[in-house]
Amino acid sequence: MSSRPVDGTTSIQRTQSSPAEVVKTPVEPERLSRTQDGFDSTDSQDILGSRHRTTNDLTALKERLLSQARETAKLFPESSHQGFQKALETSTERVMTALDAGRVTPLEAADALEMMREMMEATADLKAGRVDVLSSKEHGDGVRHWELESPDGDRFAVTTRRFRETTGDPRIGLRMLADDGDRLPGRHRMSMRLDLERWGQASVDVQFGTSSLDKRIHGLMKNEDGSEFLTETGKKLADHHFKKNLPDRMEEPDVFADLVQSFVAGRMSGFEIRQVER
Repeated sequence: MSSRPVDGTTSIQRTQSSPAEVVKTPVEPERLSRTQDGFDSTDSQDILGSRHRTTNDLTALKERLLSQARETAKLFPESSHQGFQKALETSTERVMTALDAGRVTPLEAADALEMMREMMEATADLKAGRVDVLSSKEHGDGVRHWELESPDGDRFAVTTRRFRETTGDPRIGLRMLADDGDRLPGRHRMSMRLDLERWGQASVDVQFGTSSLDKRIHGLMKNEDGSEFLTETGKKLADHHFKKNLPDRMEEPDVFADLVQSFVAGRMSGFEIRQVER
């Protein structure tokens, strides 16, 4: 876990605490070679360093993340700043709400907050241009994908899609891939994105790793009548879609496409070619 904080202040030190304060690690079941989301399982490793967090650390880290949300939102198009700030703040608060309600363990809460911290750190590096380009690819018309690496070895992907395709919705998305050079398992690959959903609404999505953890933190998406939302295939979705605080005009496909194009031409313009050979 990187010791560099997202807000430039001194990071919380990994000091020895009394047994009552230490985040307790639950007894883990026999490891499977792959997780349900298809990523390799690394249950024996503490890649995020969350076991070093104490229960008191979690509240302090939550407050740091809340104070950083506004700055993190500025990575994205200006018209979405308020939407991203509110989504990041709400998602951070929900981690502690889920912990208090017993829906997640202390270790899972620590993991989720650390995922958020790493995500905010990655956006700060991207905004400042402190990244090396591992790859920059174009997939068809209007789809771009970058894999980037921060100075401390954190790797993340940025994907943009201008128009809806069978492979996905229009979006500007960021997803974590590695922490300090260590490949993250699926359950720790947090993502956030600005989407134009197939149902016609624009939203900011903040997703914590695997579907199970994400649903227990965010709860399930509901219909207007309070019933649980189901996809055409009967799948339940986590309530990590934040549709408020975004301008109505963003729901127009051409407007959203122009937004994506402006992001690529502006924020991502310096990352067009492969700069680092592996």
